[in-house]
Amino acid sequence: KINNLSYLVETNYHFPPNINRNIPTSIPIWESELAPHKWLLQYKPIDIALQLTLIDFDIYSRIKKSELLGQRWSNRKELSPNVLALVERLNKISYWVSASILLPEKSRERVKIFQKMIGIAKALSNMNNFHTLMGFISAFNMCPISRLKNTHSSLSKKYIEILKKIEEMCSFSHSFKNLRNHLELADSALPYFGLILTDLTFTEDGNPTTDKYGNINFEKQAMIHDIIENALKYQNSTEFSLSKRKEPLFSYLAHLPVLSDDELFNLSYEKEPRE
Repeated sequence: KINNLSYLVETNYHFPPNINRNIPTSIPIWESELAPHKWLLQYKPIDIALQLTLIDFDIYSRIKKSELLGQRWSNRKELSPNVLALVERLNKISYWVSASILLPEKSRERVKIFQKMIGIAKALSNMNNFHTLMGFISAFNMCPISRLKNTHSSLSKKYIEILKKIEEMCSFSHSFKNLRNHLELADSALPYFGLILTDLTFTEDGNPTTDKYGNINFEKQAMIHDIIENALKYQNSTEFSLSKRKEPLFSYLAHLPVLSDDELFNLSYEKEPRE
């Protein structure tokens, strides 16, 4: 059964041994009789956002400059483990958010969870955690969620406005202009790595490595250097690293139980059938 708790925590994702320090191997929350989506309602959005940030920032802080050279995250993946782990976390978050919204049986419970997730997204935005935030934005725009007309129409005006502002900030228009502007103003942040990898790819592919005389294109190398420096300049920020874990919330969010694409679509059509 899809909403069986033991089923939900069965996940094939594990942090590589060199990624996160002391990530728990078990999830000590299942002593509660509450389903995962109801269990999350007990926590404030800022608490959930902070624990997510602790986990994701830890991966970010371990990324080495060498992992971002020569598009290693796509052609030599064994040399870019931390970048890939951070990307995988974002995908995992998207599917977890979607599953959490779809699991409740009653419409009003789905609305509560959706609004909770919007509140978490707002808290992530306030923390300048743009990477994890994009996982939430991605989830809100996944077809199993975006097609829920009744659920969307039941959101309060407050949360509709919050969602609108966050989506405007994260809009991909003009090459993520709004997101770039927010990042430039941040003293501490977790940048959205999808954007960084895109910038590196365009710079690598769009500029010759050597000129017509066979000389190194130093301008290209300087552009790559600047992108990498800007991407990793927040790694030494203490704002997140000094925060404390809050158990059992941290352990749950470190594992992020999710559902597959087919299961999400089946749930979506079960909750709101085709018209």
